[in-house]
Amino acid sequence: MTPHEIADELEATVRHAGETLRGLDDSILCHRPSPDRWTIKQVIGPLIDSAANNHQRFVRGQFTERIDDPSYRGMSAVELATATTSGKPAGT
Repeated sequence: MTPHEIADELEATVRHAGETLRGLDDSILCHRPSPDRWTIKQVIGPLIDSAANNHQRFVRGQFTERIDDPSYRGMSAVELATATTSGKPAGT
């Protein structure tokens, strides 16, 4: 597979996932299958956040030998997002 074909396939996958997620009702996106499992929103949020952070690293990495980025705290981001969307304080 050529790099162009890989890029095309990745783009198609992202487009299809977006269409699928936009078609889901909020009750499905926020449903927690069990107390120890994340909702769909809790899974997707850190993926988007991580992609944004990695994009910045790729760009900065082209211009410097050493990248000194802040550490990524994915669980904190999920807890904050859960608190903001549920109306409950974080950690409850």
